[in-house]
Parts: sequence; structure tokens; C-alpha cells
Amino acid sequence: MARSSLAFAVLALGWIAGAEALAQPYDPRGAAIIARVAPDAPGYLVQADQALARRHMGLARETLEPAETSFLNARLRGERGLGGAIQAIAQARYAMDRGDVGGARGAIRPLIVASTGGAPVPLPRGPK
Repeated sequence: MARSSLAFAVLALGWIAGAEALAQPYDPRGAAIIARVAPDAPGYLVQADQALARRHMGLARETLEPAETSFLNARLRGERGLGGAIQAIAQARYAMDRGDVGGARGAIRPLIVASTGGAPVPLPRGPK
């Protein structure tokens, strides 16, 4: 029982952080951090958003995974300032679990804007 309460508390914090992220203006420092520590992540996020727009949940999950891995690996290397990005992806995944496409897109779109400033993003290349 306590474990589910903790999980709910973490998700509630994610929702709050996501709402705050939507209210925040574009910060070029965020884009610079992401470009330096996880340069492929914005492309994966855009692909996930496109898959969500077409309601292809499986593809969206598959493309969120490498973006999240990039952020987690950067955190393991000691990079700071990625908690919001990791939370946004977790929030998107939780929304997809509930079938909430709008919620999933709403979770990652501020991250896309924060990482690109709205500029076009080259999509990552698939495996060779």
C-alpha cells in the first residue's frame, strides 16, 4: 500500500512540474544543456510526438525510450538540470498507460520546445 502511495505522490509531482514547464518561457540554457549532453534526444522526442499524433502508442514508446536513456546516461555522468526532462518522459509514459494521448503529448511538447526553441529538429537515424 505504501508503495502505491509513493508512486502516486511521484506522479503528482510530475504533473505539477509539467504544468510549471508549460508556463515557463523558452530558456536557451535548457536547449544548450540538452544539445551538449543528449544531442539525439530532441529528434526522438519529435518522433514520439508525431507517433502520438497518429495514435501509434507502440512507436511512441519505442522512440521515448532512447530519449530517456540519453537523459539518464547524462545524469549518471554527473550532469545536472535533467530532472525535468526525465520527469516529462515519465509523465508521458504514464499518460500513455491511461490512453491519454493529449496528456502524453502535453508532457513532452514543452520539452521539445525547451530543447529546440521551436526550430526544426533532424530526426535520429535508425539502426544501420
